[in-house]
Amino acid sequence: MKKAIIFMILIGISIPFALSAQDAVMTWQGTDKESEYYSVNLMIYRISPHPDGYRVEYYKPNGDLYAVYMPMEWFGRGGSVASGQVVWGNGPQYPYMSVYYKDAKIDHFRLYVMADEYHTSWGTLDRTKDYTEQFSTPFEDFRLEY
Repeated sequence: MKKAIIFMILIGISIPFALSAQDAVMTWQGTDKESEYYSVNLMIYRISPHPDGYRVEYYKPNGDLYAVYMPMEWFGRGGSVASGQVVWGNGPQYPYMSVYYKDAKIDHFRLYVMADEYHTSWGTLDRTKDYTEQFSTPFEDFRLEY
């Protein structure tokens, strides 16, 4: 009986400390401050690699497919833009793309792609065809259709 009473007293004393610690954590994480970034997640239907970049077909919110060409220089290969990142993984949410906007312009993006390159979401582009025009868009002019 004594142990139960002591245990109840200890719990009663610790609850206020736990609640104040939770408030401190939430304030520390900056929950009261808005981010300057806005993100959009889009499901990828197919991603096709090419030495010049990636052709990404994604679903618009209405279900239509749209394709965009992303040059390798956007990923820091052969250029200094490095606004894109490829993240390899597995799971039912893959593949998808996260696009981050700042001041109403695309700031950076991530392609979350299946690690298994034999997955049906991986496509191919004809390596004998010249895609120079499609992969020549400057990052500043990069737009997505919604």
